[in-house]
Amino acid sequence: PGTALGISRYRLDSELHRGALRAGVQVQTDTTVTSVYTSGSGYLVEAMQSKRRVAYQARIVIAAWGANPRAGLPGSSQPERSLKDRYMGVKSHFSGIGKEPVVELYFFPGGYLGISPVENGYVNAAALLRQGTF
Repeated sequence: PGTALGISRYRLDSELHRGALRAGVQVQTDTTVTSVYTSGSGYLVEAMQSKRRVAYQARIVIAAWGANPRAGLPGSSQPERSLKDRYMGVKSHFSGIGKEPVVELYFFPGGYLGISPVENGYVNAAALLRQGTF
């Protein structure tokens, strides 16, 4: 019971970005991390940024890669999963749908679908599915 509050991923990412900047974080965009090494009391982060190699010294590294770890990076030593155990997510925003302020979850063999209102009158529909189900 109660009101469901939702925020789109676009808005969440934007707010997290602004908050990080206010906290003094140096944000690097258009960057793909290629390796991370321990270095002294921190880390050396190597990356490709706008088609050129760059390196950063960091005190802290947070690997936020979700269900698809990057091989060779710290924390990615999970055993390789078979195709049947891999998941994929799909989502989209829709307008013009009259939606009560509730989150709807539909579970089925191989995944689930969630529907919820987000800002500006949009409705978010997102599903997490086993790759074979998709």
